[in-house]
Amino acid sequence: MTLSVSQAVAALGCPRYFVLSRRARVRGSPRGTPPRSFPLGRTLHQMVAGFAASLRDAPASLASAFEEGPEAFEAVCLDAAVVRWYEPWLDEYASHATQQDAVGLWEMLAAAVRFVGQALQAHRHAGTQRGLAECVRAGLIASEVPLERVVRPGAGLQLKVTGAADLLVRDARGRQLVVDFKTYPPPDEPLDLFQVALYQWLLEGRGIAAEPVLVYLSPSLVERRFDGAAVAQTLQEKLHPFLAELSRWARWRSPSPPPPPTRLPGLCERCPYHPPCPDVFAVDAGGARARPSALAPTGPGEAAASGSPAPAVSGEWTGSCELPVDRAALERVLGEFRCSVSVTGVQSGPSVVRYLLEPRSETTIRRIRLHAEDLKVRLGLPVEPMVNAEPNAIAVDVARPRPIAVPLGRLLSKVEPDPHPGRLRLPLGVGIGSCVRMLDLGDPATVHLLVAGGTGSGKSTLLLALVAALAARYSPGEVQFVLIDPKQVTFGTLQDSPYLFYPPVTEPDQVLGTLEGVIEEMNGRYRRLHDAGVQSREEWLGSARRASPDVMPHLVCIVDEFADLVSGSRRDRETFEKAVGEIARKGRAAAIHLILATQRPDSTVISGQIKNNFTARVALKVGDRKSSEVVLDAPGAQTLTAPGDMLARLETPALVRLQAPYVNLAQVRQLLKPSPSR
Repeated sequence: MTLSVSQAVAALGCPRYFVLSRRARVRGSPRGTPPRSFPLGRTLHQMVAGFAASLRDAPASLASAFEEGPEAFEAVCLDAAVVRWYEPWLDEYASHATQQDAVGLWEMLAAAVRFVGQALQAHRHAGTQRGLAECVRAGLIASEVPLERVVRPGAGLQLKVTGAADLLVRDARGRQLVVDFKTYPPPDEPLDLFQVALYQWLLEGRGIAAEPVLVYLSPSLVERRFDGAAVAQTLQEKLHPFLAELSRWARWRSPSPPPPPTRLPGLCERCPYHPPCPDVFAVDAGGARARPSALAPTGPGEAAASGSPAPAVSGEWTGSCELPVDRAALERVLGEFRCSVSVTGVQSGPSVVRYLLEPRSETTIRRIRLHAEDLKVRLGLPVEPMVNAEPNAIAVDVARPRPIAVPLGRLLSKVEPDPHPGRLRLPLGVGIGSCVRMLDLGDPATVHLLVAGGTGSGKSTLLLALVAALAARYSPGEVQFVLIDPKQVTFGTLQDSPYLFYPPVTEPDQVLGTLEGVIEEMNGRYRRLHDAGVQSREEWLGSARRASPDVMPHLVCIVDEFADLVSGSRRDRETFEKAVGEIARKGRAAAIHLILATQRPDSTVISGQIKNNFTARVALKVGDRKSSEVVLDAPGAQTLTAPGDMLARLETPALVRLQAPYVNLAQVRQLLKPSPSR
């Protein structure tokens, strides 16, 4: 059986789409984009490949512009791209392409040219190469690289996986990078990361080690680099079981258990197979049920694997919940605002009840959002409800009259131990439908965390819960803490513990020195990794060349209220941001993690530089919409309710609503005490 990388990504996004597309023998996107009159994505990739190839025999004008600087080089490259690729395409597809298509293609082509130009200029600035020809030979290895690899994922199974990597480059430090260009905004980064990880794996089969890079070209140029060793290890653990599962899906016939539906939000709405899909995979009441894929990503609602929201109003973490709003009343009030809906399900969380609405006629989510404040008034709610999109439904979250606390001890008793040495997993909170959401600081996407919340939001309790959960699940030889608390409100009384790398830092003038100490420790770990001939802590633990029995514990540095550290002198701010940036960029391989927290989430505190280094973010209740957008790049945190009610942006930009666990200071002290069992 031959399988393309695109088909594997489609199967991960939606196993049922994978089955239907194979049966129909059509080309398609895992996001369910209907067929176009011309292949926009493929056209762009061909243009970029042609541009990269043309640089190997560049004219003198291009070489001269390269030496003038990035802007001059980009301008000349774009002029050449217009004449050689863009205008011929426009002439051919003028009758088919919309203005949006034409403008979008040009903007993405320009972004790709800018990325390649920046990569070449980096070699020039590094001083190792001077002219364009030298930089091209050093930096551009190949484009549209055809790859294949044969794998045996199970007994009697053999798959040939094929694909073509967009670009293989070498950065100024000599590291080989496999680049995958994306022509759309990044809503499904786990799928995108899986795709570029497969290219990395295919290259590995040819003896080429490369780090994966995602480059999003629209609406602006965004580059995502990932730890190659961590991605390769995760893929190695999960790929064979997934491919074996995929082989079973490819052979599926009724009445066998059907493959699971997608758990990604909004995908069904865009899928060309959605109308017949429920009928094809329908299961009788007494028949077999679909099993969720072990690799399947989950959406923000944590929906059940069956794909249909269950009308649950009780659960292990939610208790028996009296509905704060009658279904009929919600439908009636929305109808008065010309929003015709029907309530198709109700899900309960510790702090909120989620009503799932099926819109009728011309009702849109935007129209319902416009009337959120009106719903608060008409239905007598304490705060305006939060309105979000869910798969095949619109979700309206209404605050529970009596929120339910989530004790950390009880939560930990429900979480299985994690024997994997590279992970650092802890329960972050409980979501809608009593789903426990785990945070893995060992994951490249969530290696560092940004936390924001106003006074009384439960921010300090959340930070204590993070410390307590890690101490309960791991020994001092596996995890240690650097606790920085300039306001002396969270960690100041936590002393004399084997878990503490340094005593808690409570004096503002000691913070920068402490961060410099963390950087020194990180650089020392890099030297040990280099001496052992490995690239990460996970490899180092299994290396026979390490010189000491030290297990290099994970080091979690938590800074509670860093606003004062960036609100002083310009020099202190720059020093702090430089230290944070260095730890954020290099900490993953050395098992060093940063958690920054503030109760002042405005743009003067959370700068763009800090946001770029913290893709995993959590917002508890904040004062206004603007503060929510600073933290999460989306509104919503201003409508949160009880202490601990939060929105999390973790592996993907999609927001997850959770209730943080509760723990008191005495429990944290007890967990941090020396214990023979740990």
